[in-house]
Amino acid sequence: DWGGDADPDRFRKLVNRNWNDLQTLWAERRPGIIERFTDSGLNLVPELDRKEGGGRGHPTRYWLKFSPANDVAGDARERLAHVPQGGVRYYTEEITSAKRLGWLSQRGFLLIGWRAKLFIGVLMAVVLAILTTMAILWFGVVAAPSTVKSISSVLSLGLFAGGAWLVMRPFVELVNNRIALAPWWMQKTTSGYDDRLVELRRMDDVSANAIYLSRYTAQCPLCDGNVWITSGRREFPGRLVGRCGRAPNEHVFSFDHVLRVGKPLR
Repeated sequence: DWGGDADPDRFRKLVNRNWNDLQTLWAERRPGIIERFTDSGLNLVPELDRKEGGGRGHPTRYWLKFSPANDVAGDARERLAHVPQGGVRYYTEEITSAKRLGWLSQRGFLLIGWRAKLFIGVLMAVVLAILTTMAILWFGVVAAPSTVKSISSVLSLGLFAGGAWLVMRPFVELVNNRIALAPWWMQKTTSGYDDRLVELRRMDDVSANAIYLSRYTAQCPLCDGNVWITSGRREFPGRLVGRCGRAPNEHVFSFDHVLRVGKPLR
């Protein structure tokens, strides 16, 4: 009884609002929960459910039900059950504190029709702007009347080229590897880790790709610390790796985002 006769309408609205918030939270955490169930050998999927009441004396009831995981193939379960010796199992985690980007982690950005044209158009516009600016700066280097101005133009060109690469790098790596660290403006600046990823997933039902914002974590088998996905840096160039939060330079693991497993790299 949510308040008895005090104000039933207010309590009904409160419950409905909390239910909507719970559904949103569940949508974010559902993939990781299902992965853990599958990895444990449970062919079940937990789901939220409710039954609407029919007026006074017939309250709406809420519960958690378990349904057969018919959408998880047997060979997929076998792959998920195998973790390399000394390795880790990665699980999908919710994107916290990202209300503006929540839709990108739940529904993704489907690259089909006008959306694909918009994505390609924005990329082409950015590339064109970068090339135009670099051409102007290069012309300044060639036409500089003095050595000082020429050096200044070269430095400006170098700084701009570096900035342009920082802007374009996530998209280049996304196309090449189908997964990359998300741009800085998609990261949670207060977390201490830039572990949000942009992922290119194939949607077979519509024969198109979709861009998702994702995040994976694992438990370190050496110290039980949290393993975050980060850049491979110079030691593992062009790769994403899992680094333990307690010993990021020593407890390092590979990262396979398809099988969600990693083997030790140290």
